[in-house]
Amino acid sequence: MECTSTADPIPRSTSLAPCRPYKPTHILLFMQLGAQPVQVLKHTSSLSKLYSTAIIETFACSIPEYLFLPMSYYQATHLLPNPSIQTLLTTPPAGLRLMIFAFSLAGAYQLTAFAHLYRKQHGAPLPAKLIIFDCSPAIISRRTTTAMIREAVFLHSRLPGLFKSLLQTVVAVFATTYLLFLCVFVSNPDPSHSICKACNDPNLFDVNGGKRLYLYTAADEWIPHENIEEEIGDAEVKGWVCVKKSFEGVKHCR
Repeated sequence: MECTSTADPIPRSTSLAPCRPYKPTHILLFMQLGAQPVQVLKHTSSLSKLYSTAIIETFACSIPEYLFLPMSYYQATHLLPNPSIQTLLTTPPAGLRLMIFAFSLAGAYQLTAFAHLYRKQHGAPLPAKLIIFDCSPAIISRRTTTAMIREAVFLHSRLPGLFKSLLQTVVAVFATTYLLFLCVFVSNPDPSHSICKACNDPNLFDVNGGKRLYLYTAADEWIPHENIEEEIGDAEVKGWVCVKKSFEGVKHCR
């Protein structure tokens, strides 16, 4: 299913058979607030052409939300008010077929938040038969904290120049200090550890027929690709069919 090359540190998939397109009824895209609109439009436009009858929803959360606030806050403010999510949680349609995209750590966080809600409502794991992880899940590293200095503020696109710069600096320094304090000074797991653990939890995600596609790059400025490979290995051990594929040309999510 895969081939390796000594010149390429990431195995390149030669077959995407485990993730062959099927006809999803609902497509959910979880991403970080501040994602480039052109990238979001690229994904939603392509998906709407491929699956014209599917309901497509996009969700986004900020770095401070998944690092500092309880998951219940995100669930209450982002997921529960959404009509499609309410339908999936209360009266899932017959023949439900989910396709879910999780972009970066923020996407993985939102995915697990949804799975927790589904488990609470139905007492069963989320029947997501196809999940696409783009540069996630992975443990936050010093590489991540360096990247956060540049991109930590979730309101950056909505603020005027001077105030934007000041707020970005304050939030970035606070976020970085918080992570370094947890990871280095007290050796305490930061939120990314629980996110990774939840992504591979059979109590939250149905293993039966569950297929996953992992997209990542060795040039990632946020997350070491070796860390993602560890999470893939754990998922395979627990029973998910996994395919991994490298990409080039960008330094984080496609």
